[in-house]
Amino acid sequence: MRGVEKESSTGGAPLRDVCFLGDDMLALTSQGVLVRIETNGKQSVLLSGHFSPTPTTQLRACATLSDNRVATAGMDRLLCVWDVDSKRLVNYTRLLRPARCVDASEDKIAAGLDDGSVAVVDASTLEIFLTIKGGSHTKTEVEERRHHGLGPCGLMAAQSAGQQHETLNAQKVSDDGVDSVRLTSSRVAVGRRDGSLRVYAMDGTQVVAYNNCGSRIIQIDWDASQNYIRCATAAKELRWFDIKQKKTISAQYASELDWERPTTVFGRHCVAAWSSSFIVASCHAARGLLASGSDAGVLRLLKSPAVVRGAPGVDVKAHASSITSVRWSGDRLFTVGGRDRSLLQWRVVPLMEKKPLTPTQKARASQFWKDARSKLALIAKTSHTTVGALPVDDDDDVVSTTSSSAARKTGARSALCHLCGRELCENQPVS
Repeated sequence: MRGVEKESSTGGAPLRDVCFLGDDMLALTSQGVLVRIETNGKQSVLLSGHFSPTPTTQLRACATLSDNRVATAGMDRLLCVWDVDSKRLVNYTRLLRPARCVDASEDKIAAGLDDGSVAVVDASTLEIFLTIKGGSHTKTEVEERRHHGLGPCGLMAAQSAGQQHETLNAQKVSDDGVDSVRLTSSRVAVGRRDGSLRVYAMDGTQVVAYNNCGSRIIQIDWDASQNYIRCATAAKELRWFDIKQKKTISAQYASELDWERPTTVFGRHCVAAWSSSFIVASCHAARGLLASGSDAGVLRLLKSPAVVRGAPGVDVKAHASSITSVRWSGDRLFTVGGRDRSLLQWRVVPLMEKKPLTPTQKARASQFWKDARSKLALIAKTSHTTVGALPVDDDDDVVSTTSSSAARKTGARSALCHLCGRELCENQPVS
């Protein structure tokens, strides 16, 4: 049996229940392991997984591996590797501290812990070959900087919106915890609760550090060249960094980069995922599809990039709590529930035929495109630029005078804001 922090005299986990199945005995431990004990004393694990040492323990994240495996980690200090096909636990290890995030690349798994450290393990043996120690703050510094869990602006916004649970969480967390980690073949990016972003090489040396992201970093993305980083903060901000030049870059420059398989919950790739009733907690875009999970446990599937608000999608009830992580792996989708501590596997099957629209849906779509074209025509007239990126119906009076490729060349002043989806004009600054 697995050990616990305070082991019993027999060296195993405390038992919750025992029953008999014929001549054999079934034992359930406090760590969620169901063991079958035969008459000759042989033990076999029938069921195992993450457990809940406290009522508020959450399963925080998952990461997909290349050989049909998926890794999960949570506040129970367990790092588990599951086989996708057999849906069984194939390996696990016990971390030194509770994990808040996890990422995988090739044959390595990185787990960010709540004390600010990062453990990088071998994906096959789960042996730790690199430990990045986190920064430590004095008690006085922690007391003075408690609000950094959300940032000053985020804390004020949460208080004014009546989100008391967010306010309490922001006041209770430590600045040392790691909330986001992103791994490449040669480097690992670490985002901490104190708003600092650090990049390390695989030998543990620090490549670059940014200490003023404003509030805790919740997601990190690498671009295709692995030279630029985009991070989302709890204050609902996006920040971009050039790793080689060790400087920040503008949003306009970052919009021209190739952000493959993005996971940040803010940005042009997930504009349509947000709504008044759908607060995005995690997302992942791949294979031309965007999967996003909400705080209410609802999973939403959209075409990617989802740049237009109100775009049609598919919503399903997935978890009994907030969806803390969403990850693609081929044609399969994995979602992790926070307090229900469950890992769900979804298979996305595309429709062979286009689903016909109802008359109501057709009227709504037609009105939507008419409104969009009229707004874009007004923007083009204000900016002295003609925009022809939208399709034009035969019965419309709006005629496009430029091709879509020409419209893309004027992207800095036309169409929709790549951050929030709102219309831009020439006098509106792009940040």
